[in-house]
Amino acid sequence: MKRTVAALALVVATSSLSFPRQWLKVDFVFNPSGVAVQNFSAPEFADLDGDGYVDLLLGNGSSSRVDYFKNLSQGLPPRFQHDTSVLASIYAGGIAGTNSDYPVVCDLDGDGDKDLLIGGYNGLLFYRNIGDTLAPQWQRIDTVFAQVNTLIGTDAKPAFADLDGDGDLDLLAGIGESLFGGPPAGITLGFRNTGSATSPRFIHDSTLVVGIPDVGLNSYPTLKDIDGDRDFDLLIGRDLAALVYFRNTGATTNPVWTGNSTTFASIEATTYWKQPTFCDIDRDGDFDLTYGTSDGTLYFYENIGTPTTPQFQFRPSYFAVIRIDGNGATVSLADFDDDGDFDMVSGDWLGKFQYFRNDGTRFGPRFTKTTASFSSIDVGLYSSPVFVDLDGDGDKDIVAGALVIQRLWTSTEMVIMI
Repeated sequence: MKRTVAALALVVATSSLSFPRQWLKVDFVFNPSGVAVQNFSAPEFADLDGDGYVDLLLGNGSSSRVDYFKNLSQGLPPRFQHDTSVLASIYAGGIAGTNSDYPVVCDLDGDGDKDLLIGGYNGLLFYRNIGDTLAPQWQRIDTVFAQVNTLIGTDAKPAFADLDGDGDLDLLAGIGESLFGGPPAGITLGFRNTGSATSPRFIHDSTLVVGIPDVGLNSYPTLKDIDGDRDFDLLIGRDLAALVYFRNTGATTNPVWTGNSTTFASIEATTYWKQPTFCDIDRDGDFDLTYGTSDGTLYFYENIGTPTTPQFQFRPSYFAVIRIDGNGATVSLADFDDDGDFDMVSGDWLGKFQYFRNDGTRFGPRFTKTTASFSSIDVGLYSSPVFVDLDGDGDKDIVAGALVIQRLWTSTEMVIMI
């Protein structure tokens, strides 16, 4: 079941000398990469503005809109900037009948620019790029996947590649929660393109997925040539388990899926809801791995091997996000450890305090979460702690609001810690 968690944001005044002040939302303080994540994140990388650097489209299970982040190309780790204009036309008429879950970018009509597919509750929605490689414009086309959508249910994740070597893109559709009587969750369906590179026509074809089992509650496929042998291999994300990898040991015209448990053995296997995608983010000529998770956190694994023998190393700094565990984020800043910069404390809906020490500087904050200082404190539901020197002794005390449930009514109370 998809749910909401809390994140932190910073808004600063652009002028302190005149009124009214203008406010600018700053993502880099709590999201050093510039990427503000939401629950059930589904990343997809593509260069949509033609500057040679991959931008990020981020699906989610919370906001009903896909987010777009422009790559600012300032070295590594990369930094991105949220841009609402690129996908504005898709949601201009409201969110009814749209999707936000699983964005995929590919040239589906063979005209040399990138089109957009978004999977989710309303099936696969196709947005043809009628602009160009520098400035995409989206035109929704409902006919291409009309037949496919009768077979895949309401929670399918698409993956496209030329699996039969005929020059057009075929489709694998992983089945997610499979609500309202759809196909079994965890299976992967194959659809062969019997049309052309410029006019696709997808027909259900189970021969494309021979050897691919039900992987569990959800199936989230992505296709890429991971071993450099010029055919497409398959990686499937799933719930509460390791990624499932199949090398294509067949020919470029006929895939044969062979299970491989060693290539991705270094990838953690405990997070719920993995949504993988590949992209050469560090521009070293091989494919790196990024995947989204249920709480929105993006995991990045750099390929430190080669294009033919990949080896993946976790790099937590690439998409680090400072966020609280659970709902009910609040913020109070003060120099709690007396090192000359501002530290932060936040409340949460369970009544705990979450402390973030500033290991950067006053002008370049870098927050690190630590539980040592406040792990024993619990003031009830929805705590809202604030640093203050209440007793005038020169150190920081805390005043915290809390929600107290009393039989059939609720009230708030203040808790003071000195």
